[in-house]
Amino acid sequence: RGGTLNINIPGRSALLLGKTGEPPNYLYL
Repeated sequence: RGGTLNINIPGRSALLLGKTGEPPNYLYL
């Protein structure tokens, strides 16, 4: 769910997290 995309773009991960409402998957990975 965009978690993999967050890894590539840690900067936009925050924006995606706010839209999806899911936990910061990039931090776990």
